[in-house]
Amino acid sequence: MQEIPPHRKLAHLSPGELGELIDQYYAQKPITELIKRFNIDCLPSQLYKLLPPEISPVSCPNCGGLMISERRARSTNNSLRKPTFYCQHCSHSEYGGCRCTYCRDRNRQKIDKSPRNPIKANNLTLEQTVALLSLVNCYPNRDIRSRFLLSPAKALKTPFAPSGDYGVDLIVRLVDADLLKQNALSFSSRNFSLRNGTLLTDHLSQVSLSNTVTPDLLENLESLISQRDWPMHWFEDVVDVAMNLAIAECKEFYELCTVERDFPPIEDRFIESMILNILEDFSPGQCMRIILSGAQYASDFLVKRSATPKMAANYMLEACQRFVDKARKENWELQSLRRNINCPRSMVSILLYDYILQLNDQELRIPIALLHLPQNS
Repeated sequence: MQEIPPHRKLAHLSPGELGELIDQYYAQKPITELIKRFNIDCLPSQLYKLLPPEISPVSCPNCGGLMISERRARSTNNSLRKPTFYCQHCSHSEYGGCRCTYCRDRNRQKIDKSPRNPIKANNLTLEQTVALLSLVNCYPNRDIRSRFLLSPAKALKTPFAPSGDYGVDLIVRLVDADLLKQNALSFSSRNFSLRNGTLLTDHLSQVSLSNTVTPDLLENLESLISQRDWPMHWFEDVVDVAMNLAIAECKEFYELCTVERDFPPIEDRFIESMILNILEDFSPGQCMRIILSGAQYASDFLVKRSATPKMAANYMLEACQRFVDKARKENWELQSLRRNINCPRSMVSILLYDYILQLNDQELRIPIALLHLPQNS
């Protein structure tokens, strides 16, 4: 198996010493003693960042590269969590919401091989249900029986999804599942886009409900929700569905903070990795609080250090990570940020949190790991 060269500050350690250092660190040995014993030039709070990533015994199914998981600070919550591995070459991730090309193609192949029997409400995944009903509710004046085309004449008051590629991915997966169909003149499943969460189409790229989506199917889906008659597989899906939405919302807010400060964009995978790390312990609103603090720190850095906007953009990402590391270590109680007026709540959020989870205005305040489907009393 390939190995990753150690950090230069750990290069003097033998493989055995490096392994012992990792074991001692997560065994809660005093960090200052470890730094002194192994002669490491770093601050105590930086030690875990120098440790080599954990390597999965399984290679990336897409490119055959190494699947790695960055070392986490040894807080109680972190030490009990199973690592999430990702490919250092193609960014494929073990995380259930991975949206890399490989995972999209694999999901599409599974759907293509599945029998085209009439679709039943309880056979839909939770994500498909949320996305489909959200689209239908975005166009309340369209007649279902006419298989309406999703081509709005004017901007919707409530966006379908947060801005970015999340909403497009939902629509693509609905097309792949034969719940939506494309205009015959469309050339690919990405001949449409979302701007500010609103579906944009033209005469070459319209999508519409497929023949499998009948009024009865929609009524049955609504009945499942109103009666809390949850399909068993929804219980397994709820955290992944909520996590994907939360990542999209926090990423939308992160990009807003950078645009307001004229910071240049950085790679999505770095932002998404940082946001996922935060959301493993904190609520979406707390994540937005951390992002705002990181943006403010970066603005100060830009002025006080006469830095370039690119340097400030990188500093913002690092500041967010430092903030969450310290918050975990010191068990801070962070107040959730309220939703920004420039990042309006989407129909996907309303349907998931208000109608299915029945949490209403609590959607930004509850950590994703604590979410569950409500039961009949």
